[in-house]
Amino acid sequence: VTTSIYNLILGKLYCDHYGTMRIQGNCEYSCKLKFKEQSIIDRNPHQ
Repeated sequence: VTTSIYNLILGKLYCDHYGTMRIQGNCEYSCKLKFKEQSIIDRNPHQ
């Protein structure tokens, strides 16, 4: 997962996470999470 930090100098500071994360348990269970990158059209950075 990649993290980007926005508005470091001006405005309200927020970060955006995107990419793929794989979580594996002790047994045969595993999970793959895909974080969607924020698009330019999205107005609310906290969605």
